[in-house]
Amino acid sequence: GVGYEESSLTRHRLDLRGGGSARAATMSNLSTQLPSIIRNRFSKQSKDRDTAKRQEELLSSTKVKSVSAPGSAIPQAFITQCAEECGLIGGTLTPEKLEHASSVINRWYLRNGFALNCVIGATLVPSEAEGSDDGTVVLKVREVKLAKSSTKPNYTPLKLTFIDKVQGDDGGSSSLEDLLSIQEEDGSESVYARSQGRTSPNKLARMLRMDPGSPLQLNPTLISELAAFPKDKRTQPALFSKIHAVRPVPTSKTDEVEVEMVVSENKPYTSFEYGITKSLYTNEWEGELNAKNTNAFGGGEVVTVNICKGRSNLGGDGEQNMRGLMNGQSTWRISLRDDYLGDDSGYELDLFQGNIDEGLSCRPIRTGSSMKVKVPRSLGER
Repeated sequence: GVGYEESSLTRHRLDLRGGGSARAATMSNLSTQLPSIIRNRFSKQSKDRDTAKRQEELLSSTKVKSVSAPGSAIPQAFITQCAEECGLIGGTLTPEKLEHASSVINRWYLRNGFALNCVIGATLVPSEAEGSDDGTVVLKVREVKLAKSSTKPNYTPLKLTFIDKVQGDDGGSSSLEDLLSIQEEDGSESVYARSQGRTSPNKLARMLRMDPGSPLQLNPTLISELAAFPKDKRTQPALFSKIHAVRPVPTSKTDEVEVEMVVSENKPYTSFEYGITKSLYTNEWEGELNAKNTNAFGGGEVVTVNICKGRSNLGGDGEQNMRGLMNGQSTWRISLRDDYLGDDSGYELDLFQGNIDEGLSCRPIRTGSSMKVKVPRSLGER
């Protein structure tokens, strides 16, 4: 900046505090050096003023033709629209116009989940064409990326911290370091204890599109669906009963972060039901068993098993099959469903032994399989 450098003058002032011959020598040196020091400082100050004046003249005379942010996540079309609305394109670069454009772009960052990105400056590049007074503005932006590792092949920048709400004296077995006090939505304080979770961070990172080295983008819609699915879209239960926090965690590298999610999982994962009944129509005993796991492999996969014994439908000849727990045929179905592949895609795989069609048109018992695939939204839009 413009001004004096205080270090040299301070050093000479300190030398004046000596006594005797040292003081005389210092005074002699100072008398010969001080005019040169002052002259150099004023010369530098004058050059700085001239440079600042030329920059001001260049800014006031150069007409901005385009604005860009090379290598950034901001669409060029949005930058151009913003620059036109703020008066940058077609006008000159001023602090007020730059501040206006920066605030609009920073709001775009926030709306699209780039929570830590922002505009930090701009450079005016005059045209090299002879006689032209046009120029280009290059925005300088700070964009944060997800951390990556070259030494860990299965590394994921997403970290999960699992906590469970403490009921009564249940927290007595937990250390103070594992207890957290969290304010609920109604303003009350609740105590949570750290716990072990089943959900895989790698699977969750793929669903949330958190690839190592990619721009940090927190999608509120995708994250909220992990705790509460819209009823008209999915029947698969949510992975978490509550998401308490989603926060970036700085790393040793500049502009690289990890993401920590503090969550409470939906528990229990497994349900088991069975029953035995006696049919009033056939006077025979029938049995049924149902088992279900809503997080079978740590990625929200739902596995269901249904086994029936003693029930009967019409055979291929139209006659009823044998009934009863002892003599009746068994039918079963094993289903695996996964809606956590990201981009609203998923699949459902069924293995079965029984009738393919339910209803009046009964068919013989047969064994087979079926698979349903949900096509990602991005493919359907192409």
